[in-house]
Amino acid sequence: MVSCPVCSDIQNKVWGIRNSHTIYECLSCKVAFFDCEKTKKADYQNYHCYADRWEKSDIDYELRIRRNKIKKQLAHIGKYSHGKKLLDIGAGFGYYCKVACEEGWDARAVEVSAPAVSIGKKFLDTHYAELKDVSDESIDVISCHHVLEHIDRPAEFIQNLSSKLKHRGILVIHTPHREPLSFLLRNLIAKYTHYRPGMLCSLYMPEHVLGFTKESLTNALKLFGFTPIEVKTRSMWSAYYDPFFIRNFIRNK
Repeated sequence: MVSCPVCSDIQNKVWGIRNSHTIYECLSCKVAFFDCEKTKKADYQNYHCYADRWEKSDIDYELRIRRNKIKKQLAHIGKYSHGKKLLDIGAGFGYYCKVACEEGWDARAVEVSAPAVSIGKKFLDTHYAELKDVSDESIDVISCHHVLEHIDRPAEFIQNLSSKLKHRGILVIHTPHREPLSFLLRNLIAKYTHYRPGMLCSLYMPEHVLGFTKESLTNALKLFGFTPIEVKTRSMWSAYYDPFFIRNFIRNK
């Protein structure tokens, strides 16, 4: 019997199959998920291992193209936040924290990947912290960019983040939509033609073990006492995933 990793409900249905792995959808909170109890876990301790080939010029380039976007996000978050103590979860090299500090935030990074921490300290002077060492109710804003979909125990994870936030603290989560429009169109085309490829979605083992929609993300966070302020989807078109690019449609099995 498979239970939802978010709400623990055992009522679910098969939502799809990806690379021979069954994807379930919880009938209660609507989160899509793999049964991670039976599969090998991803190793994030060595995530960003490619970074040992990067030089300062590479980091500077990435920071430059990300800076304005991050600044806009921080300005928007600042409209709701009552303070400027920020914790970035899954921070990687620390681009977000770097820009936040430039904008007057007291920002720290949490990252489990040793290669990423090494690069962040070397080139961006990123201030890293262990989540367990962060005092409860001490943070105004927690940002979590493309992390939640990787977490096989999301209930424990969200509760942990909640404990670090001050009263009326802000949790900012960015996560892929489980079936964006380009994926949905491609899946529909496949469904009603003779071709039967595997399902295309944002979930894949062993890394992206959860899949969300606006509804399911809202449901999940409400379970842990959060009140939604804004829930948005953002278009990220890619030719590789466009269903009308025939080469991909034929080959992506």
